[in-house]
Amino acid sequence: MMRLRKGLLIWTIPAAIGAGIAVMAAVLILRKPEARPVQEEKAVPVRTRILAARRVADTVRLPGLLEPSTETGLSVEQAGRITALSADKGDRVEAGQTLLRLDSRTWEAMLRRAEVELREAEKDYVRYEELSRTGAVSQSDLDRVRQRRDLAQAARDEAAVYVERCTVRTPLEGVVDARPVEVGEFVREGQPVFTVVATDSMTLAVDVPERDIGAVRPGMALPCVISALNDRAVTGTVSFVAARAGSGNNAYRVEADLRNTDGALKGGMIADVTLVRRILDGAIVIPLAAVVPQRGEHVAFCVEEGRAVRRVVRIDEIMGHEAVIGAGLKAGDALVVEGQRGLADGMAVTE
Repeated sequence: MMRLRKGLLIWTIPAAIGAGIAVMAAVLILRKPEARPVQEEKAVPVRTRILAARRVADTVRLPGLLEPSTETGLSVEQAGRITALSADKGDRVEAGQTLLRLDSRTWEAMLRRAEVELREAEKDYVRYEELSRTGAVSQSDLDRVRQRRDLAQAARDEAAVYVERCTVRTPLEGVVDARPVEVGEFVREGQPVFTVVATDSMTLAVDVPERDIGAVRPGMALPCVISALNDRAVTGTVSFVAARAGSGNNAYRVEADLRNTDGALKGGMIADVTLVRRILDGAIVIPLAAVVPQRGEHVAFCVEEGRAVRRVVRIDEIMGHEAVIGAGLKAGDALVVEGQRGLADGMAVTE
């Protein structure tokens, strides 16, 4: 009897343990899983701009150089010693003003002698002409006296020219830019003595590349900025377009006339020239910074219903800090102009 109870006890314990495990498993199966907290999507802050088609000028910026529109070098026409100088470097001179005189005493004496000889010759010719009417002198005698008068007149004119060559005058109004001689110096024929630069107008010279020369024509406006004059803006008028490109840079020299009424523009100043190549109507123009390079493509992001939309765009022109878009964007799009660097397609965004 005792042995039977022991066996029954041995078999009862494992059965109870198995039943307990089954009950626990049933409880775990029936228990509901705990609800996890839903993580909200964080919107990326951006700034947008509504695109609109507009008329825009396709321009290119080129370096230019200011040059005097007229510059003349004055030299003496004959040798002599300088007796007077009436202008120095930096002086403003008027057209026809005397700048230099040479010692002209010898030539003036020759002129006076020639004038005396001419007066005598003219008297003889008048007397012989009266006599020829009465037949008192022959025609050959009259011709000889006429020839003497003509030669005396030629000698007088020649002496007057030599006297005139002792004076150097400026043919234009402007400023004396150079005067390499001094009073008392002996100068030879043809020696430079003055350089006079016209200042009422200047020439803007710019080398235009071959690809852009088709946009240049005489008479067109050519605006520029002079940095040396606190970014002063001036506009010239194209007066010359070279017919052949330079051999060194394959660019065409273009010249434009600039008014210089206050004399502030000076030769050698650098100009930042803006050349309008063409006018684009109905163009979509966006900030160049709004374009994001991605795997060989140009990408821009727009906002639609609070989310970023990735657009692949085609850039037709780059104008400074702006890009002309040929495809991928249209008027009315809300273009992301700030915050686009960290965006991906479909991201939530907020203004």
